[in-house]
Amino acid sequence: MKFKILVLLATSFFIDASSATDRLIQNEQYKVWVQSDGSVEVAAGNATRVRFEPRFTVLRSETEVRLSSVRISSPYYRILTWRKAGHEEDIKDLFKATDVIEVRATASELTDSHVSWIFPDNPAFSIVAELFVPAGKGEPQIHFRFTPKDSAWYSIGYSGAPEVPLAQADSVWQPLMWGEKRLPEESYITAESRCSIPATLVTSRGQTFGVFADPSTLPYRMPNGVNDLFAVVLRNAKGKAQPMVFAPVLAGQGSKMEPSKPFDFNMLLFVHDGDFNRSFEYAVRNICQFTDYRRNTLCSLNTTLENMIDYAMGPYGRFDEEYKGSAYDQDMAGSVKNVSPLHPLGVALVTDNEEIFKHRALPMIEYIISREKFLFMATGEKGGQLASNKMTGPCAPVSELASLYRISKGGCPIFLHYVKSLYDVDRMLNMAWLNKGGSWKRSLALYRATGDQEYLSDAVEKADRYIEQRINQPQVNFEEAGTGTFWDYMFPAWKDLFELYEETRYDRYLNAAVKGAHQYASLVWFYPTIPDRRILVNKGGLAPTRSGRDAPPIHVPEEMVEAWQVSEVGLLCEGNGTAAHLGIFLATHAPYFLRLAHHADDDFLRDIARSAIVGRYANFPGYHMNTEYTTVYEKEYFPFRPLEAFTITSMHYNHIWPQVALVLDYLIADAFERSDGNIDFPSQYVEGYAYLQSRVFGDRPGKFCGEDNVWLWMPTRLLYIDNIQVNYLTGRGNGNLYLALMNQGDKDVNVNVLLNDQLVPIDKNKKYRVLVSRDNKPAEPIELNKGATKVSISRKGITTLIIREVNAVPKFQNKILGNQLKRICEQSYETVHTTFGKVHGMVLSFGGTMTWFYGYLAANDEQLRQATLSYSLGNGWQEMTDTRFPFEFSLALDNTVTNFSFCVKALRKDGGLEKSDITELKVFEKLAEVR
Repeated sequence: MKFKILVLLATSFFIDASSATDRLIQNEQYKVWVQSDGSVEVAAGNATRVRFEPRFTVLRSETEVRLSSVRISSPYYRILTWRKAGHEEDIKDLFKATDVIEVRATASELTDSHVSWIFPDNPAFSIVAELFVPAGKGEPQIHFRFTPKDSAWYSIGYSGAPEVPLAQADSVWQPLMWGEKRLPEESYITAESRCSIPATLVTSRGQTFGVFADPSTLPYRMPNGVNDLFAVVLRNAKGKAQPMVFAPVLAGQGSKMEPSKPFDFNMLLFVHDGDFNRSFEYAVRNICQFTDYRRNTLCSLNTTLENMIDYAMGPYGRFDEEYKGSAYDQDMAGSVKNVSPLHPLGVALVTDNEEIFKHRALPMIEYIISREKFLFMATGEKGGQLASNKMTGPCAPVSELASLYRISKGGCPIFLHYVKSLYDVDRMLNMAWLNKGGSWKRSLALYRATGDQEYLSDAVEKADRYIEQRINQPQVNFEEAGTGTFWDYMFPAWKDLFELYEETRYDRYLNAAVKGAHQYASLVWFYPTIPDRRILVNKGGLAPTRSGRDAPPIHVPEEMVEAWQVSEVGLLCEGNGTAAHLGIFLATHAPYFLRLAHHADDDFLRDIARSAIVGRYANFPGYHMNTEYTTVYEKEYFPFRPLEAFTITSMHYNHIWPQVALVLDYLIADAFERSDGNIDFPSQYVEGYAYLQSRVFGDRPGKFCGEDNVWLWMPTRLLYIDNIQVNYLTGRGNGNLYLALMNQGDKDVNVNVLLNDQLVPIDKNKKYRVLVSRDNKPAEPIELNKGATKVSISRKGITTLIIREVNAVPKFQNKILGNQLKRICEQSYETVHTTFGKVHGMVLSFGGTMTWFYGYLAANDEQLRQATLSYSLGNGWQEMTDTRFPFEFSLALDNTVTNFSFCVKALRKDGGLEKSDITELKVFEKLAEVR
C-alpha cells in the first residue's frame, strides 16, 4: 500500500496551538474548516459542522497476543477476542487487550487542500498524518504513516471523531450487528471480513458522521478472517459512541511490526445531513461506488430456471421420496428437511408440470402435515439442530397452512382446521426457535384463509402497535431477537408488513416496510469495492477450496473475467449465528426489494435486488460464495456431484426448491417493476423460517398490460431468444399468448423470438397479429410468422407482446385450476384413537383429478414392526402395508369417490396384532367457493 507523500507549496503556513487563524478547504460536496488547534470542522454542503480532532490511539504489546473468538448471548453472535501468552481468558474489549497510547497533534501545517498534522515524538514509534480534500465530491481523506522503533505488536486507530453519549444519539451502527440504539456492551471490534461497508456510523440531531477505511486503496479480494487488514469500532473506552477504524487488526495480519518498517493506511471522514438509512445509502453509492452493475453472463435467467428444475427433479437433487424430504446430511447424517411444499407447488403450477406436483409438492405436503418439525430423523437422534422423529404435525407455519387452503380452493378443509386451531399456539418448528401465537401475522393469515374482516381488523390493530414499538422506536437491546441465529429475528418484519400493505393498501404499512427494508440493506455486502478491470480466477484450473475440506478441488477452467462478474456485492451474509464473509445466493430479499422499489420509487432497493440475482448462476449454485473469487458457481454443471465433492460452498438440498421458486419470483417481480405495475399476478406467502420468506404464484389469474384473466404459463423451453441478456415472462388467457421480454444488459438489442410449436398450437401458414408495448408505451403492431418474430428492447428495458388468437392449452394447470372443482366435505379428516396410538386419516384435493387419501400413525418403530391400511371405496376392501417407520400411506383417488372407509392393523414389536375401528370419511360434496 503506497503512502502519498505531499509536497508543501510556498503558500503553506504553520499553525501552532496559539494561533487563532481558521482556514476553509472545500470541494463540491464538503467544506472543511481547519482550526487553530489542528482539529477540523467538516460539513456536507451548508449542514451543521462536525468536529474531528487530530487524534490517534496506538495499541502496543511487547508480548505476543493471539486472535481468538467467543460467542456472546445478547446478541447471539461470535465476536473477535484476544488471548495473551500464559493467559486462558478471552479479552473482549479492544482497549483492555494491551497497552493503550493516545497521541494528539500539537501543531499542523496547511496548504490549499492539505493539512499535515505534527505529533510529539514517542520512544516506541513515530506517526505522521495528513488530511486531504480531493476535487469533486470525495470525502476528506486521512493518510497516516506509522513507523515503529522496536519489534512489537501494534494496531493504530483514528480516534478523533466526535464521541456521543448513547442518550444523545438518534442511532448508532457497527456492522453487522449493532444498529438503531444498540451499543455494544464492550468495545468489540468488527474485522474487515464482516464489514458490509468499512465503517461505523453515528447519527445525532439528524446528522450522520463516521470514519471509513478508504475502500479505493484496499485490495480486491474476499476478506476471510485471516487476511483482514483493518477493524472498525463503535464504542470507545469511555462507553460512548465514537466511530473508529484500526489498522492492522491487533494480532492479525501485519500487526507484528519490525523497527523502521513503516505502515501506511488511508481513511475517510464522512458527514451527511440525514438519518441512518439516507446516509448509509449515500455512503454506499459514493464511497463504496455501488451501482446497478450486473448483467446476464452465461445464459438468461429463464435458462437458469429450467436447468435448476431439471437438477431438482434428478438424482443429484437428493430428494428422498420414502421420507418425503430433502437430504440434510451436510449437517446431520440420516436426516431430511424441507422448507415448504409451497415452493414446488407454485413452480408446478406456473410451469404446467404435473411431475413436480406428484413427486415433490405432494410428498412435501404430506411431510408438513405429519412431522413435528422441519427437520426429521427417523432414529430420533436430535443432534445440534434438534431433529425430531415425532409424527405430531403439522410442521408448517399458520400462514402456509392458510396458503395451502387457498390454493386448494377449499379442497383441503383440514388446512383451515389447523389454521384456526393453531392460531393461538406457541410453536417450535425449527431448532429451538419459538414462534409465538396470536400475532398480527397469524391474524393476516386467518383473514386470507377465511375472508373474515374481523381477522384483518385484528391484524391492523396489532400491526399498528408493532410499528409504534418496533419501527418508530429505535431498539436499545436484543430482547426481541431472543436466541435467533438469523438476521430476520434482529430486524423489523418488513416483508410481513408489505404483505399487510398488499391487503389493506394503507400507506403506513408500505412506509414501514420500506424503512425496514433499508435497515435490512445494511446487511448486504457493498465492500470490497469492485474495480473496473479484469481479474484472473480459477488459478491452475482449480476452484478454491474451503478450509477443512479434504476432497480434491473442483476442476474449472482458468479464465480472465470482469471483476464485477464474481463480486459478492449485493448478496447477504447468512446470519448472526454464523456471521462470516459469505455471499448467500438464496437472496429472498431481492423480489421484495423490486416490488418496494416500484411502490416507493426507490432506485437503491431496485439496484440491490438486481445485484443479488442477475448473472450469478446457470444452475443451482449451492448456498453461498466464499473463500477466493471464482466462476465455478456459475457453471451449469456445478451441482452435478456428490455431497463430499463440494469442496467449495455449503450444499443444503432443502434449499433447492426455495432457490427455484426465488428465480421465478424474481422474474415475476422484475416484470411487475419494469411494467410500472401493469403486469401483476397474485401470490401466496411462504413464511418458511429464518430469512426464507418469499412468494409463490400460479393459483389465480392476474393482469397483463390492461388485460385481465391472464394466467402465468411458463412450460420449460417455451421460447427461444437469441440473446442471453433477455429474460422473459409468459402467460395465457383470453385466447391469446402474453410475453414480457426484459433486457438485463446496458445496450439496446434486437432479438429473434421463436415459439416452441410442440407447446403452442401455431398454424405455420398463418400470420398472427402482435400488439407491442416498449417501456410501457404502445408501439406499432408486428406479425408472428411461422412462430417467429423480431423485437427491439431498450437497455434494461421491457418490451411486451400480446399475440392474438394463440390459444395455449395447458396440461397440468387445467387439472388443478379448472372451473369445475368439487369441494371436499368437512368430514374428510379424522383422528382415530387406538391402543397403539393415534391414527390420522384425511382426504386432500387440489382439483377433482388431483385427490388422494393420506394416513399416518403416531407410533414409531420402537412400538411397531409394521402397519397395514385396509380401505374400501365402496366396492370391496384392499390393503397396503408399510414395514418401515414412519408408518404412512398415500393413495390416489378419482373424482367419482364419495366415501372412503379405512382401518389400520398394527403389528407390535412383540408380535401381537392390533386393529383400529373402521372410520368412514366423506369425500366430494360441492363446488368450491373460497377466496
